[in-house]
Amino acid sequence: MKKRPLSIVLITLFYLLEPAGNLLQAAFINDMPLFGRYGILNHLYWSDWVVLCLFPIVAVGVYGVRKWGWYLFMAFSVLLIGYNLVVYFFFNPLYTPETILLFILIITGISALFLRKHVYSPYFNPRLRWWETAPRYRVILETDVSTKEGSFHCETVDISESGCFVETAEPIKEGEPVWLR
Repeated sequence: MKKRPLSIVLITLFYLLEPAGNLLQAAFINDMPLFGRYGILNHLYWSDWVVLCLFPIVAVGVYGVRKWGWYLFMAFSVLLIGYNLVVYFFFNPLYTPETILLFILIITGISALFLRKHVYSPYFNPRLRWWETAPRYRVILETDVSTKEGSFHCETVDISESGCFVETAEPIKEGEPVWLR
C-alpha cells in the first residue's frame, strides 16, 4: 500500500507543530520568556488557547482525508485570517503589518492549494484515495467483451488486482456480469 501524498503529510506536520511555533513567535515578538511568571503562557487569552487547541484537530482532519476534515480546514483557515486581523488591530500592537500580512498570505496559499480539484477530490470521493487502493497499471490491450446481449470489441487501458478499466463504444449496464478475453 502506498503512502499518503507528501503534501498531506507536510500540512499535517505543520499544523501539529504550529502551536509551539505560535508560542515561540509570540514570546519573541513580545520579548517575553516562554515559561514562568512573566512568560507568554500566562498572558494568553482564552481565544488564544482555543486556536492553539484547534490546530491538532485540523491536522487530524487533514491527515484523515475525509469530508469533515476538508470543511474543518477551510473554516479554520478563515478563522485564522480573521483572528490574526483582530489580534493585530485590537489586542497586540507589537505585531507589525508585515508579520500579519505574511501569515495571512501563508494561510491563503495553503488554503488555495486545498481548493485545487486534484487536492480536494480525495476528500469527497473515497475511490480517488490511490494510497488506500491496490496499484493500477496502465496497459493497452485489445479486448473482446461478452455480455448477455452479445459480444463486442474494446480496449483495456488499465488493470489492477481488483479489476480493470475498458474503453468501449458499447454501453454496459452497471452490475451486469461480463466476460473479457
